[in-house]
Amino acid sequence: MATVFVISPDWKLRAGLRAELREQGIETLGFATVGDAAQAVDAEHPPSVIVVEAADYPTAARWRASLYGHTPILAVVSALESVPELENADQLLLRPARIGDVAAQIQNLLKGIPA
Repeated sequence: MATVFVISPDWKLRAGLRAELREQGIETLGFATVGDAAQAVDAEHPPSVIVVEAADYPTAARWRASLYGHTPILAVVSALESVPELENADQLLLRPARIGDVAAQIQNLLKGIPA
């Protein structure tokens, strides 16, 4: 079964995505920070996709690499953010984005469909 980690300080994004993805039969865990996710999860149960805010992308990418190898990361970016490491993200999604749009991008990553 696919599992998605949603890492964002924005509780509305976490809650909305968890509800949407669970309706689609995808297990979804929400965390406020990468540190919270790292403490709550073990390496034996890797996520299928990680959704993270752009500012937290570098930390999430290092954490993912140390535990999970190459798990796709969907970075949610505001138009004003500039994070150089984002060029390595598997998928970028510009805010504002509807929950349905984010869920669709997650589905594409789960299916291995390029952006």
